[in-house]
Amino acid sequence: MKTRLVIITLVVLTSSVCQAAWEPYNKDHGPFAPNDWPKVVKLKPCDSLDVRYSRRYFKQKQYYGFKDRPDTPRLCLAEREGWQWSWLYVEDSKGNVITGPKVAYARSWYRLGVYCADLNGDGREDFVIKYLLGGCGTIFTFSCNVVFVLSDGDDYTVKPTTGLWPGLDYFVDIKGDGRCRFIHTRFISGRCVKGRDGKSHNYWVYNLLEFKGGRVVVNNKLAPYFPRWIWYTYSPNNQPTTQLTEDQKQLLWGQYENPIFREPQAQPIELRIPSDGKSFEGETLIIRYDPMRSKCDYKAPAYSSLPDTDPYVTVRGADKGLVRVVTDNNRRLKEYIVPKEKLKAVVDVYFGENIVEDYHFVFADDKIVMIYRSNSNAGIFSGCDIYELPWPRAGIDYKEDILADNSLEKTLFHPILFLYREHIAPKIDKQRR
Repeated sequence: MKTRLVIITLVVLTSSVCQAAWEPYNKDHGPFAPNDWPKVVKLKPCDSLDVRYSRRYFKQKQYYGFKDRPDTPRLCLAEREGWQWSWLYVEDSKGNVITGPKVAYARSWYRLGVYCADLNGDGREDFVIKYLLGGCGTIFTFSCNVVFVLSDGDDYTVKPTTGLWPGLDYFVDIKGDGRCRFIHTRFISGRCVKGRDGKSHNYWVYNLLEFKGGRVVVNNKLAPYFPRWIWYTYSPNNQPTTQLTEDQKQLLWGQYENPIFREPQAQPIELRIPSDGKSFEGETLIIRYDPMRSKCDYKAPAYSSLPDTDPYVTVRGADKGLVRVVTDNNRRLKEYIVPKEKLKAVVDVYFGENIVEDYHFVFADDKIVMIYRSNSNAGIFSGCDIYELPWPRAGIDYKEDILADNSLEKTLFHPILFLYREHIAPKIDKQRR
């Protein structure tokens, strides 16, 4: 009997989940009646083109585009350990980065949908990312980040919104001018105010979003009665509510710090320097600043992927998997740490897809630490060399003042220092104000 009850319960729950996946949660309380719905702008679902896994900085890269149109741009979501969201890139058909990395406010998981259309009317491909956040109850299972990736000249901009996923029918030509607008959806609990009938109610709130170049703006003047507040009644209802005064609407809307747009987190910065065939081992030099790296202590990345008890490790005197850490005076250390209290930024340097070696440049309060990491035998045996440069100090801009003798490290130092001074330091100063 218990087994039968469990089976019945699972069937009911599964049916509810499946139903929620296709049946609109607000179908009877939309901003328009079904027979008065504006013309829908069709968005084409993107194909999942490729998934690439790595043991390096990004553990996974997921590509989206069109299999039957290989000459069009493609969108890439790159997963990184320690980041809540993915990094987003837009690449051309040859794999050259057009824009990115930028925070995507999505992850390349099963709750993701990627669509394409010309949203801003410039004749180029734009992307829409639907990322369901999940929640309790049928309505809140549709809690969603809708992220717009808009062509903007030769670049792309990323504009994330938060709310509920209303469905593809909410991309509409509301003016009949061939331009796409999006009806943003939010569900508002009204329990803290009394309506005209003396009772508290819940409401659907709809706003019109317009695409202007690389911008997304609220433009409720495009149609009457927007923003539309629809009373969530037991029977179907598409009429703007008369239960609330304008002051009451503002009070309920003000419960959210930003009810429509997600505030951008600190964005990663990336600089790519193509090789001339001779420098950087013939690979594109990738210089990457991740602001999340300065949120915790920096530890030199020397390790062994073999267990501590393995003879290959223990015979060589490694301690707890730490194979080799050497400072500029050839002094071997068991561990090298820069505490987060003294840490300003960590800049990673890679040579294309080269997995054998890379660099970290750590900017601290009193020094720049240059870390060279070798990673031979596919990660089985690793080590790193560390050079400490007292900083700030006069003369550090000159190559002769670099403590390391390696000519490649001398070559790397100046673009790293330029990136820090011109792009990273201003962001750090702005955040501390």
